[in-house]
Formats: sequence, structure tokens, C-alpha cells
Amino acid sequence: MIGFACFVVFPHELKAQDLETDSTYKPIATGPAGLIPLKKLNVGGYYRFFGINRNLEQPFVVIPGNPYASAPAYILGTGDVYRDPPMMLLNLSVQPTSKTFIGMDYALYHNFSGNPGYSPINLNLGINLTGSIQTDVGKFTAHMGGINWVELSGMVFSSFIGYQRFSIYERWPWEGNAVSYDRASNYYSYGSISRDMRFGMQPFKGLLVDGEELPGNVSFRFLYGTTPAQAFITSNIPSYVLGGKIKKKFKNQSIGINTMDYRLFVDSTAKEQAGIQLFTFSYDLNYKGFVVSAEMGRGQLYSQVQKEGWGNAGRILLRTPAKVTKIPIELEAFYLSPQFINYYGNFLSFNTNILSTAALNQNGATLGGSGGISNFAGSITDVGQVSNNRKGFSVNAWFDLTKSTKLNVGNMSSMEVSSMSRQLAFGHKINALPFSRFTPFTNNVGAYSNWTSYFRGFSQTMQIIDTNEIGMPKSLLGFNMLQVQLKQRVNLSWLPFYVLYVGSFGSAQSQFALLPDFSSSAYLRTYYHELDGVFMLHKDVSLVTTFGREYIKGNKQLNKGDNKDGKVGSINNDAINQTGKLFGLGLDIHLSKNTNLYLRRRWMSQVDQSFVQDNIKGTETTIELKLFF
Repeated sequence: MIGFACFVVFPHELKAQDLETDSTYKPIATGPAGLIPLKKLNVGGYYRFFGINRNLEQPFVVIPGNPYASAPAYILGTGDVYRDPPMMLLNLSVQPTSKTFIGMDYALYHNFSGNPGYSPINLNLGINLTGSIQTDVGKFTAHMGGINWVELSGMVFSSFIGYQRFSIYERWPWEGNAVSYDRASNYYSYGSISRDMRFGMQPFKGLLVDGEELPGNVSFRFLYGTTPAQAFITSNIPSYVLGGKIKKKFKNQSIGINTMDYRLFVDSTAKEQAGIQLFTFSYDLNYKGFVVSAEMGRGQLYSQVQKEGWGNAGRILLRTPAKVTKIPIELEAFYLSPQFINYYGNFLSFNTNILSTAALNQNGATLGGSGGISNFAGSITDVGQVSNNRKGFSVNAWFDLTKSTKLNVGNMSSMEVSSMSRQLAFGHKINALPFSRFTPFTNNVGAYSNWTSYFRGFSQTMQIIDTNEIGMPKSLLGFNMLQVQLKQRVNLSWLPFYVLYVGSFGSAQSQFALLPDFSSSAYLRTYYHELDGVFMLHKDVSLVTTFGREYIKGNKQLNKGDNKDGKVGSINNDAINQTGKLFGLGLDIHLSKNTNLYLRRRWMSQVDQSFVQDNIKGTETTIELKLFF
């Protein structure tokens, strides 16, 4: 790579007369004749030190009966368990011409690995070549090489954005340098913290071609390469994705056709294929402040042992302007059949995985699954986070109660399309990040093998035991979530601060309901309270505090714990009755123009009165130093 850099930066040819040799010497050119000098060379990046100390009262059980697999109670180290971001990232880019761009990066990860002589230096997103050309027909841009973050449409290739109702106590690793008071000010005014270019997009590696300014206000995007959907098969087995979109704009509206074909080879001979196919039509309108956004289409997951056919899906959203309805209101209706599956859209895919004939035994029982693509039970999710095998609607509204008080409310009601599982899942909010570090990206772990961890979060599953003759719930399940967010700004001359609260209240029950069911007739009830206080001690120093409570309660129709007779599942015991607690303190210090220091200390616990081994108590302290250059 050093040689490549030298080649790029010094493209001129040596001259014989410049050398003290005779005229018969013929120098070797360092590049082709007439090479155009570089127009621009950029170097930048950041250094991020992240230290962590965790101290639990006892180790976290990963595999019951195997203490050697447990997550240690005490750790003191550097680096998060997640690869993103690296300790240091160096970005380099060159422009051979005004229309050609080459970018690459070097990533240095925390090298306290215990392997002497090992230096974890690697490319982060790889080497990207970008070139564009303007013609009489339109502008065409091609991206080739490393990883690009892109989107096609909401249901085909994107990620869930949501309504940004969360605690801002913890920092996201890819955030820039801003103290918490400035983050809270942005969150209060605009409803979100700063995000990087990847927000709402998905990673893609391969050939990406964009066409814009085409006749008739037409544009297109073409993809051919790989996505994380193919990552669960070893790299020596071929797999690819082929997709794209065509979009036509009118004065204040647009229509589009979107497609994606994830094609996998699930055997080493590359003969058995499996994959996901999606085709959708999208429509967008903006008329005098009214916004309509709709997408509908068909999709299927297929393999030699999965032939359930095509499924239909559709989502339509209407947003009203405040000048007409007094307050902004957003309404969405959705229908996603269980056959409409996509691991990389803005919805979840319920209890699905790609199977091959090699993953089935002679009795037809599953031995293996998606090998890295997580499936999940029927979940209670945040407002806006829809799942396939659901139909329903959501309503969101925003209120300015006073000049310094903002309130927004969201409610989502949905119901299953068909009964497919007796499992119920619920996510955690209060201590989701520190607990996810115990055993990242794993399924069916924990003292009761009901714990699933994912990026910066984890969930648990329960079972409905009141079932019919085939082991399914006796009726279709209804799911609800109500979320309330309050933002208060207090401008004291000696101590300005923000108070930020999010309350989330969910339920899963045996019928459709407009609002969450808070009675014991609901199979599962979830209550989350997140309260942040952010204080400006100085323009360069912020104090941040957080207080959290989480209550998860099940009724008598859920599987039982072991609180009375010590036997898990015995009818003598009670259903889940879990409480999570959090208190945290943090300090942000702006050290210099490009350097900030962030300290966090949390006291955390999760205790279940029915599943007595679910008893986690401890502290976590982190320190982050981030410097941009």
C-alpha cells in the first residue's frame, strides 16, 4: 500500500539529464507517460480510547452447568466487545480528477489481545473507488470495492429509524465530539442526536451504480455484490445479491419500483440454492405540507425445504402539517404477511431462518439454522418498529405545551396474521447496553437459555402454556405499545439544564386492543421509565444523570419459574416478575478544539422474583477519550 501511495503522489518521470550518468542511460519511468497529477489528497480520522470496568456480584451464566463459559464478574480492559468503532481510524482519499475519487481507511483495534506480537491493524471499510461522468443523457456514478452504506427503499433495503424515543445517557460510538448539554439541546430542538452517514442504511460491498438527471426526471440505482445476508456462509461458498430501484419524479410526487434478490448457495458444491426475493412499488407525495409515503409488494424466502410461496406486504403513512391540524400528526397502517421476509429492511422478520437439507435430520427436525441471522419470537416492540406476520396501525403526535416544554406521544396496535409460535419476546431498555456485553451476538443463553443478545441490546423469551392441541395459542395474539416522551428546558442563569423522560408501556394479549392491556388478562406486560438530567456546569463541562426502572410481568398462562419448589416450569411457581434498576452519573469535558473526555458510572440490577437465578447486580464504569484530526 505504501508503494501505491508513492505511485500516486509522485507520478512524474525521471529525466536522463537529471542524473550524473552518461547519455546511454535510460531511466525507468515510475508511471505511464502523461499521467495527470493528483488534484487533492486528504488525510483525516480519529483516535478513540475506550476503557471499561465491570464489577458484578457473581458471574453471568452463559451455558447452564458450565461455569467455564460464564461471563466473568470482574473485568478491567480497553475496547468494547463490538468491532465498531476501532481505536484509531485513518481515512485517506485522493482525487486523480475532479470526477474520480479513491478512498480507503486503516483501522487499528485495541491491541491488548493477549497475543504477543499481534497487531490488529486492518482495513475498516476497505478501498473504495468512486467515479462519475456527466453526459447529455444524465449523470452516472459508480462505486466499487469496499463497503458502502446505502438504501433502496424502506422494505427492500434500509434499516429502522423510528421516532427517537430513548435515553441519551450513553453515547453512540460513532458520535462526534459534543458534551451532553449540547447533545440534549439538539435532542430537545430537533428530536434526535447527531448521526453519521450510516443511519437508516445498510452495508453493501460490490458494484453500485447510480444514474441521475435522466430524461423524464428518472433516476436509478443498481447493486451487485454482497450484503450481511450472505455473511453466515463461509467465504469460499459463492453468494451474491442483485437489486436496484427505478424512480420517477413529478412536481411534488414520485413513484418507484424496487427489487432485491439475495441468492445463497447453502452447500459446498454450490448446487443447492436458497434466498429471499422482494419486489415493491413505492409512492411519495408532498402537497401543501401533507406528506404521503406508501410502499407495497411481494416477497418470499425459499430453499429446497422451504416452499411456502409469496407473501404480500404494504405500508402507508400520512403526516399532517401543524398549520392545518394545530399539531403535527402522523398515521401509519401496515400489513405484512408471514411469507414476506427480509432481514435487511425497516421491519423485523418473525421466527424465520434459511434452512438447507443439510440442516434437517431424518425426522425433519431442525439441526441448524441461519448461522448468524437472528430469528426471534413474537415481540413487543417500540412504536413504528413493525414486524412481518402483523397487521395494524400507529399514531404519533407532537405538542409544544409551553415555550420550554415539549411532549410527544405514540401508540401502536397490531395483531398477528396467522398463529406461528407460542413464544413471546420482550426487549430491555434500562441496562440493555452493559448487559449485552456479557455475551454478544448469541441466542438461547443465560441461566434459563432464554437470552438473546444483539448489537447494544438483548431480549428474553417466554412461552405461552395455555395452548391448543397442536401447541399453538388458542387465539391470534395482539401487541400494543404506548410511548410518552417529555422534554423540559430550564434556563437558570447559574445552572441551565434539561430534563428528558421516556415512558414505554407494552402488552401482548389474546386479542386486538387499541391501547395496552395493563390487567393480568394480558400474557405479558412491559413498563419502562427512563429519566435523564443534563446540566451545564460550564460551557465545556456537562454533568449527566440517569434514573431507570423496568418492570416485566407475566400472567398465569406463561411458563413458570423456580421460586417456590426449585423446579423450573412447575405449576407451583409463578410467571415472570422482573424488575430492572439503574442509576448513573456522567461527566463530559471538552479538553481542546478536537478532543473530549467522557466518564460514565452506572449502578445496575435486574432481579426476577420468579426466575430466581436471573439475579444480576453490579456496577460499570467507562472512560472514553476521543480526538479528531
